[in-house]
Amino acid sequence: MIVAGAALVRAATPARPTGDLPGLSGGLDRRLRARDAEELQAIVAHEIGHECVSSDYERASELEDHRRLKNLELLCDAIAIVTLQRLGKNPQRLMAGVEKMDRYNQRLSRSTVNRTNYPTLSERRAFAHDSATRCSYYRLSER
Repeated sequence: MIVAGAALVRAATPARPTGDLPGLSGGLDRRLRARDAEELQAIVAHEIGHECVSSDYERASELEDHRRLKNLELLCDAIAIVTLQRLGKNPQRLMAGVEKMDRYNQRLSRSTVNRTNYPTLSERRAFAHDSATRCSYYRLSER
């Protein structure tokens, strides 16, 4: 799944750096457009993580297991970070995309997005930093 995901992330380079996700050009709000190719790739890598954990995510949603849902979000971040690093991309672009999605969700759907299902931005930043550091360490030790 990660190998196929990496191919999708590589393919997620828009013709224009501010392009929408393919197939959604008319449907995405302006605020969700990626600023550059790496930000779009980071968002796609995170969403591929959701595909990897979809059955766990559905089960946790059914059980209203907020702690598990938060952990699965962080796992999707980790999958994105590993994927981006393996492709030689900047994993810091993930947080730019996550922050953009968070701001969008706060403005658009205050009542429909259950904030208890998501880690806070500060939790995500700390987790992303720790994950990227560990991933870099393991990559160096493989050589």
